[in-house]
Amino acid sequence: MTNYPIETRAPAARSILEHSGLIDDYIEFPAMMRNARSLARLAAQIRRRRFDLAIHLTVPRGRVRALRDAMFFRTCGIRHQIGVSSNGELMEYRWIEYSHRFEHESERLPRAVAPLGDAAPFDPANFDLRLTPNEERTAARCLSHGGISGDFIACSIGTKFPTNDWGIHNWRAPLARIGAAFPKLGLVLPGHVLGQGQYAPADEAHLAE
Repeated sequence: MTNYPIETRAPAARSILEHSGLIDDYIEFPAMMRNARSLARLAAQIRRRRFDLAIHLTVPRGRVRALRDAMFFRTCGIRHQIGVSSNGELMEYRWIEYSHRFEHESERLPRAVAPLGDAAPFDPANFDLRLTPNEERTAARCLSHGGISGDFIACSIGTKFPTNDWGIHNWRAPLARIGAAFPKLGLVLPGHVLGQGQYAPADEAHLAE
């Protein structure tokens, strides 16, 4: 299940997963859906499919919301659920004392779905994007358009939420260190496609100063 993206420039989850071999089908619904009639129609659609397992992969949004989602799926006839806990422990990031940081989402998710087996989050093979030939051609065209022909480092500096905006100054410092250590590396800052052959890189001119 996935909602339509709120941000029009953000890709829908189905466009990322549909060629991955990870899913067979998907159910889409509007974000922030609160209408009782729409919720009833969605529940009926899920109930007709007779799913026997729900796996929660959403980011932590608090115990109340997680339990609300779990209750919704129970009303849809899905009794077996993975990734949600009654005590809220799976809806929080663990504090890692030895590294003085909270666990990354790539660490929390495997913990949440541990009943399914070891997700091997540190296996490089699990980071294969499984790009389609058309996606690879598009990427090659973008790199050529930007004058990138050799090895490069790519950074995704965009965010849908202001609280996740790291800031230009915070990006400039590590990129300056990387540039000094690896002067032959190119730098790719993906933007969004505006039209045929037109791209909107995100503030790379400021970062390059």
